[in-house]
Amino acid sequence: MVASGNRLADQWKSNEPVSYITPAGLAASPVYSRVGVIHGGQSVYVSGMYGDTSDNAEQEVGSLFVQLRELLKLAGTDFNHLVKATYYVASDGSSKLLNDLRPDFYDPKRPPAASKAMVKATGKKGHNLTLDMIAVAPD
Repeated sequence: MVASGNRLADQWKSNEPVSYITPAGLAASPVYSRVGVIHGGQSVYVSGMYGDTSDNAEQEVGSLFVQLRELLKLAGTDFNHLVKATYYVASDGSSKLLNDLRPDFYDPKRPPAASKAMVKATGKKGHNLTLDMIAVAPD
């Protein structure tokens, strides 16, 4: 879920552009956060990305994250400022590799809030993964 508001609990306030919160009673994960809070900066939206190849699930997932890194850089941001990720996965193999490869790209203390949906197809023939991301470009 993406929500907007201007009143935050005092413990959630930060001088960082984004803070990542694990509510009491829930375990932190190195690949997703429960809550990502934007405190400043310019919002960046990324949508409908696909890996370069669909021949090999590892190449598809890896190349998608390499492309994402480059797009974030062009937008003035990086993986440490991702706020929300939505992954659409059409195969068990791509789902597993997504889980395996995210730690190679995300700081385990700063992963975006995330959702993963298993889908019948991703909208591009032969591809098993696409994603949408929200990031912040720090001021």
